[in-house]
Amino acid sequence: MVDMTAALLERAGIPQVARQTAWLLSQDPKISTSALFLSIHEFSKADRYSVKRKPPLSMRDDAEYLADIIGNTKKSGSEIFDAVRRVLRTASVVGNPLIPFEPGLFTDVIWENYFAPTLPPHCREFLPQIELYRSPLTRAETLLRLRLPLPLARLNTSDVDFIIFQNPTAIRVSSNTIKIIRLHDLVPLLRFDTQPQVEYAMQDFYESLAHCVKDSYFACVSESTRKELVTLFPQVSSKAFVIPNSVTLTSAEAPSLPQPPQEPYFLAVGTIEPRKNYRRLLEAFRTYRVRHNSSHRLVIVGHSGWHNDDILKELTRAEKEGWLTWHKQASPDELTDLYRNAFALIAAAVHEGFGIPPIEAAVFGTPSVLSSLLIFQAHFGDAAEYFDPYDPVSIVQALIRMTSVRRDHLGKEVREKARQFETRNELLQWQRIFSEVAPSK
Repeated sequence: MVDMTAALLERAGIPQVARQTAWLLSQDPKISTSALFLSIHEFSKADRYSVKRKPPLSMRDDAEYLADIIGNTKKSGSEIFDAVRRVLRTASVVGNPLIPFEPGLFTDVIWENYFAPTLPPHCREFLPQIELYRSPLTRAETLLRLRLPLPLARLNTSDVDFIIFQNPTAIRVSSNTIKIIRLHDLVPLLRFDTQPQVEYAMQDFYESLAHCVKDSYFACVSESTRKELVTLFPQVSSKAFVIPNSVTLTSAEAPSLPQPPQEPYFLAVGTIEPRKNYRRLLEAFRTYRVRHNSSHRLVIVGHSGWHNDDILKELTRAEKEGWLTWHKQASPDELTDLYRNAFALIAAAVHEGFGIPPIEAAVFGTPSVLSSLLIFQAHFGDAAEYFDPYDPVSIVQALIRMTSVRRDHLGKEVREKARQFETRNELLQWQRIFSEVAPSK
């Protein structure tokens, strides 16, 4: 079972991996895959639907539940009542059931809102093949129990062998179920200054992680993430594995090498937030164009995040100057075209657990200019240009190297690097982990 709660939060990053994990595991006929949809709202009606009723009432419950968690319904305004009800419910220690959706009735709604943002259209055929579940338990309740504090929320998963959460999640599962945390990074702890709601981000993440150390296995997206985890919690070393992310984009329709665009551009993909380091990137790119008389443009794909007022002003200024295009969102097909036709991708982040966009670009033979993070160097070795993410001058120098010398030599190299991140390799890793930890049940 894969927890899909994160898939509603954003387009890319952790939500993207949640979608891909559910799809990927469903490709193995030996694995019976299911998906769990929990509400993230603080004041949610989700916990009212705690009993599976017979059709047509059950269908109405399914529809109202999805409408509530997707956000298509207006709140009733009775937030005080809802808050009291939430606290009273939270104070109890009652196991929360898994309630199946009526088969086949809401696959279109679920595909459009949970999976379509990043999975290619051809992946849609998997959804009717997996079981879909909801529960009266909400993500807000799990956090509320940590903050009060109260006993951890319980989920009745007695019919589930493995459950995979995309974040450290303080939920008790049935004793026969193995709980696996897909650990992407420790940014809320190690770069808390880049997070929204810093105090809660640190506290909730740490407390949830500490609870998971006691009862979970960890499937880390990279060796660097695993090392950070083990540094904080040495006792989890034997239960922490590395399963690199894979990419679902395919180069089947791409030319053998990227065709030079009529107006060459560098592509940056990621939420507009402090960790992605757009402020220094924009400063460096303006310098690069002016001082080196470059015609290259910058294209950014990413929605507006947090703590970014100064960055948004610079984006607006650059758009007016005519050298930047900002796409707040892009469909999988649109993003594929942007990757394929980019002169190079640029990623200036100051911290990453994995970094998917450079690998997606590499599928199409598009090379990258990257911040000198160990995770990027582990992925690409000499097949990329690197810079100090804290130094705009270093960024400019890397851009010059890419445009003047190296770009034409890197296409085939990065294609080869991308092959290690094919979906079949990730599936093999999951199969290995399941077989290794199953005997401990």
